[in-house]
Amino acid sequence: MEVRQNGSVSPETLAGLKKVFDGMEFLHQSAQKPWPAPSGGSSLFRDNQETDPYQIGHAVTNSLVGAIDHIQTLSALVGRAGVIPARATFTILRGALENASTAAWLLQPASRDERILRRLRWEWTNMTYRAKAMKLADPGFSLEPDRKQTLLDIGSKRGFSGQKQAQILQRTTFSEIVRAAASAIDEVPEDVAEIIWNECSGVAHGQTWAVLAMADHEQLRESAEGILDLRLTAPDSDLLTTTLLVGIAIITAWNLRAERGNLVR
Repeated sequence: MEVRQNGSVSPETLAGLKKVFDGMEFLHQSAQKPWPAPSGGSSLFRDNQETDPYQIGHAVTNSLVGAIDHIQTLSALVGRAGVIPARATFTILRGALENASTAAWLLQPASRDERILRRLRWEWTNMTYRAKAMKLADPGFSLEPDRKQTLLDIGSKRGFSGQKQAQILQRTTFSEIVRAAASAIDEVPEDVAEIIWNECSGVAHGQTWAVLAMADHEQLRESAEGILDLRLTAPDSDLLTTTLLVGIAIITAWNLRAERGNLVR
């Protein structure tokens, strides 16, 4: 199979992308400056107090910076060079979507209990992935008991017990996170968001079903054995749709942070 790595971007798609990238540029410039702390007495201020040292605000900032960094990379690649890498484009968009969705997921619930639970689950997931990686370098490594206990203590202090306390040690999945973030976005069905994320993830992992689903095909030739040589290019429509979803997710998370922290936007 022959794969053309770059495809030309149509003027219409470039115009649509430019609108997204221009909107993200303001956030990118804002992210280069010191991030304002939540106003005293605000929802996010109290969230941070109750989740310290694993403050919700810290996790949100980390995820938002990651999302903006990814979308700025795509802006430089596509917006300036005017080409679409057939596969890497969707790998970048996947990273942006996961980061933006995480920030929105952490801030979305109206219930403080749910926001705190999500933060603790997110940190537990982080801890378990760290432990798995560390064991590869040091087979004798084990997760420090005090880290796990700190999470449980935060839950207990909040009044969690029974099933709710047990949920702290349930790892999160990006399927769950992307769907929940989509529910905070008007006119973006959860199934659609998850499908887009699945396709981007599949492309990143080199899964044939996703590569074929996200690519335009041009048959170059067919061998005597019935093997097709195809040229694959990233379709403009999928690029624009996915980039728009990412942009909306980033703005949603950014606005949620401003609302929860009583920040001036």
